[in-house]
Amino acid sequence: MTAMDQPSALSQGYAVMAQDLGHDNATNADPARGGLVAFARDPQARADYGGASLRPVTLAAKAVIGAYYGQAPRFSYFMGCSKGGQEGMVLAQREPDLYNGIVAAAPGFALPRAALAEAWNTQAFGGVLAAQGKAPTVANLATAFSVEDGARVRQAILAACDGLDGAQDGIVADGARCTSALVVPRLRAAGLSAAQVVALERVHDGVRDAAGHQIYPGFGWDAGWFDPGWRIWMTGSADGRVPALNVVLGGPSRLVLFATPPGMRRRRPMRCWPRRRPSCPRRVPPRSWRPRRAGRARPGRTWARMSPISIASGRAAGG
Repeated sequence: MTAMDQPSALSQGYAVMAQDLGHDNATNADPARGGLVAFARDPQARADYGGASLRPVTLAAKAVIGAYYGQAPRFSYFMGCSKGGQEGMVLAQREPDLYNGIVAAAPGFALPRAALAEAWNTQAFGGVLAAQGKAPTVANLATAFSVEDGARVRQAILAACDGLDGAQDGIVADGARCTSALVVPRLRAAGLSAAQVVALERVHDGVRDAAGHQIYPGFGWDAGWFDPGWRIWMTGSADGRVPALNVVLGGPSRLVLFATPPGMRRRRPMRCWPRRRPSCPRRVPPRSWRPRRAGRARPGRTWARMSPISIASGRAAGG
């Protein structure tokens, strides 16, 4: 991960390692078992994706470097974004001895809950389609808000909250004070439909369970709403050429990767973490899985144990 106008680390002569977390989309995809997330039905593949692969792959890379150059690397750095950012936070918490520095950009925290939030937001925009008399299809999601609608949303938010920090600079810096009580009247005055305003409020409030308890945070009111990068996840690109990533990526992940696949069940409780606890069997991970018909599976850390993340152990080690 480098700036677009900067040469890559590899082109500058550094030894670079990248990995696929134990699965290859070209060979492991199975349309009948979740497509690109079919690997999640394998216990060890789930563990590797969740973070179990980070240490052995790093050590293997350092061994190759040492064998080739005749000495170990003096400094090692990890860089990743999104899922890679989550891996960086896992390394900081659990493997602080592997790298001298970690760049964890846009780390994905609590992704199983985030996948529920993606479904929640998609349903919110689907409500706009229903009010418009359109079929709730992935292709139609991009039409729930036009480019002009998105611009009105941004301007309404800025009109309500840009000056809260004392500077009219196109940035909502005081997010805590930028509440729905300030923004929603501006949205209504901007000419958005009632269904559109309701959808935006739902996205802002975040996914909740039947009792109204928040499962995952919503989106704060800021000027980034309907930015192209925001839109491509929520509703797809404005021209309809790229479908909503919340659907095409989040949907399969929620059903297979971030949930217990059919035919698999928990074999051990989580109380044996950390693995160094004397009362736990050696090398027993926090969770492992056993297929009901496929025999005993190799135990491994699962995705769900990756959150919440704490960096306390990294700081204790001097990171």
